[in-house]
Amino acid sequence: MRVAACLNATTGTVHARRAEETGRQVLLDLYREVVDCYSEAQVIYIVQDNWPVHYHAGIIGKLEPQQWPWPFKVPGNWPEVPSGATAEDPLPIQVVGLPTYAPWPGPIEKLWRYLKQEVVHLHQEENFAPLHDHVDAFLDQFADGSQHLLRCVGLLTN
Repeated sequence: MRVAACLNATTGTVHARRAEETGRQVLLDLYREVVDCYSEAQVIYIVQDNWPVHYHAGIIGKLEPQQWPWPFKVPGNWPEVPSGATAEDPLPIQVVGLPTYAPWPGPIEKLWRYLKQEVVHLHQEENFAPLHDHVDAFLDQFADGSQHLLRCVGLLTN
C-alpha cells in the first residue's frame, strides 16, 4: 500500500490517494483533485520531498512552467522532456522541493508519523483490508480541514 497526499497548510485539509503502487498517474490524479478543490487559485505551491517520481518529466510536463531555480534530481536514464505532447492546459502548480538532506521540515512527514502512531503500528493481522480501511478513515477525517492536525504537524500553535 502506498499513499500520496497533500496537506493544506492553512486549513488542515488533506487530499489523499491510496493505491497498491503510487506512480505518476496516482500523483497526477491527486494534483488534479487539488486544482479542482482550489479552482479559484491562480497558482498552487506544493512542497515536496525528493522522491524522484515528483520530478518525472511526465509529471512536470503536465504542470505550468516551473520557476524552481535549481534542477530537479532524477535518475540519469529518465527523459528530460515528457513523451508525446505537453499539457495543453497545464495544471497551475509550482513545485517547491525540500533539500535532499532535510525532509523532516515538511509537515506532511509529521502527518505520516501521526498516521503510523495512530493506525499503522496497531496492525497485527495478515489481512491488510482492515488496515487499508483504517488508513482511509484516518485520512478522511481531515477532508474538511482540522485545526488539531495543524497543531500536530507544527503549523499552528496552541
